[in-house]
Amino acid sequence: MTVETFEQRPSSGSASDSDILIEVPTDWLRHPNLGSSVRRLFANFCTASIELGYRTELSSASYWDDPSPRLPEAGQVCFSYHSFGDEPRVWRIKESYVLEYFTLDRLGYSGFSELARYPATFTDAIAGFDMVLAEETVRQLKEKLVADNVSKYNQPDDARGQDLAPGYLFLPLQTTEDTVSRCSRILQTDALEVLAVHAARHGIPLVVKRHPLCRHDETGALLDRLAEQEAIRVSTASVHRLISGARAVVGANSGVLFEALLHGKPVYSYAVSDFETATQRIEDINGLEAVFCPYAGPSAADVTRFLGWYLVAYCIEANDLTKIRNRISQIVALETGREPPVIPSMRELLKRAFANAESSRRQTVLARTTVQQRIAIAAHDTAASVLLDLWRLQALASSGMLAGVRRMLGYPPPQPQPSLPPDVRSAPDQSCYADFYSTLDAYKSNNWLVSYLPTLATQKAGRVTEVGCGNGQFLRLAAEVFDEVVGADWVQTDTLPLEMINVRFVRTNLIEDPVPPADLVCSASVLEHIPGASIDSAIRKLTQAGPLQFHVIACYDDDHNHVAVYPPATWLALFWRHLPDAYIFDIKPQLDNPNRLICVITNIALEQLADSASVPGQR
Repeated sequence: MTVETFEQRPSSGSASDSDILIEVPTDWLRHPNLGSSVRRLFANFCTASIELGYRTELSSASYWDDPSPRLPEAGQVCFSYHSFGDEPRVWRIKESYVLEYFTLDRLGYSGFSELARYPATFTDAIAGFDMVLAEETVRQLKEKLVADNVSKYNQPDDARGQDLAPGYLFLPLQTTEDTVSRCSRILQTDALEVLAVHAARHGIPLVVKRHPLCRHDETGALLDRLAEQEAIRVSTASVHRLISGARAVVGANSGVLFEALLHGKPVYSYAVSDFETATQRIEDINGLEAVFCPYAGPSAADVTRFLGWYLVAYCIEANDLTKIRNRISQIVALETGREPPVIPSMRELLKRAFANAESSRRQTVLARTTVQQRIAIAAHDTAASVLLDLWRLQALASSGMLAGVRRMLGYPPPQPQPSLPPDVRSAPDQSCYADFYSTLDAYKSNNWLVSYLPTLATQKAGRVTEVGCGNGQFLRLAAEVFDEVVGADWVQTDTLPLEMINVRFVRTNLIEDPVPPADLVCSASVLEHIPGASIDSAIRKLTQAGPLQFHVIACYDDDHNHVAVYPPATWLALFWRHLPDAYIFDIKPQLDNPNRLICVITNIALEQLADSASVPGQR
């Protein structure tokens, strides 16, 4: 599948027709234990690539082709499944040790991963991970796994294992033919025999669980023989029950060892893995006796921090579309230097716009239709119409034959974008606005952003920039909520709260100057004062200044100084050119006049308006 964009994208020098290649694990999609989570992951992976606007190629991945070289074409980034290697521009996805979590690593998985082979590369990131978040992540995940008795493979939910007295050593076995077995420093059957000898000598029971898919005859025969010894118990109980009663857990690179870390148990490992740094490392068969000695591995705090970083920063969750989208765009930028296309596919925008219109229509069938709902429906319908016009004009502009005919007849070529409505008046100059703020009560007292502050305060934004800060009312209140507040305007008023230590002012002309960068960029009653010829540039500057955007726009002629007067849907279509996830958050009549609409456009995922949100007076 190929995702088209409205504007012609610059050449990347790629020999490929696609930006990214995604391997779809066709065999795993039908896996009885993993299939549902794998299907969710790849549905979201493909969705994210479409939303980012990357031209995407799909290919299949099947069992046993882990070591097969992945060879993306020049300029292409490959997202491979269940593979390992060191080819350039290849990132490798694999289900992790916990259902719904998947690793995304440059070199592979488990002992083949970059995390396993070059752990020092990640030391600073792990050390800097938020400990509170780590503790909460580990606590919640452990509670869920234990309560639901969930592991990578189905676990028995019965009384098996209840007769085991706590304090034993637990050894979970792996399938001997597993690819990761080559990362082990000790042969599994040798480790089992040696641990059995040490268990008998130290008087510490050894509980062994065979992998549910193990069909290795030698392993089965050895377990039958060892089960006759008093110190050895072979169990088929749930791994969570076996972990909870163990004094420690030992093994190669089984996922059960990772689960034991979540339980807070000491873990000893004799194989290379991506979590080995959180265990006490056993170098060779002679080192196995250390399992029966006092634990000398990483501290509990270090293990918790590692687990939190691993789950939150290193892995992706199958249902977390936002994180998947971010990781894809970060990786493509890292490998190729290319950012996601700014303009999303017009086909996708059209489908979204018409879907919004239909959704609004269906909702009003089920509920009493208010004036505001009818306004919103009209806005969605208008958005669909605007986008359809864009699509038709783009198709017209791309027709070489028609363009040639027009040139022969002396007509100008069609433009790839529709013209906006003409400005209703010339824009006032800087001196006019200085006069407004000194003489007009509305300019002295009103700021439409103030009523939305409770809503904006829910966002984790360190720095906030208000473009068109005017009288400074919003700056003063926002400074009580955010770490740093920046006001940008081409007029500096006497009422700006510059005495507050976290408030500063930057004189800015939105038409000519860049917008001061911030986590959240907001404005109120600004864009309608910009001439139509400069609107696209102004919106581009706003959206480039920060990831979160929130803008209140007047959509009516105030018979005074509004210049660009467009309906809400036209503003939304203009924002979509630079902010594909923008949407109309609020539409309301100013002073209850349905002919004077105000709309709020944002890309922040806000479920509802704060109770105090309203439009205070006119300006």
